[in-house]
Amino acid sequence: EALFFGSKLLTNNLSIVDCEFYDPSRVFVIGRDRAEDLQRFLDTPAAPASVALLRKHEIRTWLDKFR
Repeated sequence: EALFFGSKLLTNNLSIVDCEFYDPSRVFVIGRDRAEDLQRFLDTPAAPASVALLRKHEIRTWLDKFR
């Protein structure tokens, strides 16, 4: 959801760094990233997701995949 809304995500899920949509400008990983870097993370713009990445994860693509 954060990816589609162009929002940033705070998570403690360490495995997110292995996901294709992970970008350190969009995702702050609690327990991996330094707590003192949180404010800088929040203050800097997130890199926009590519159209191809968004298309790959939109609901229509998922529905087509499982039909």
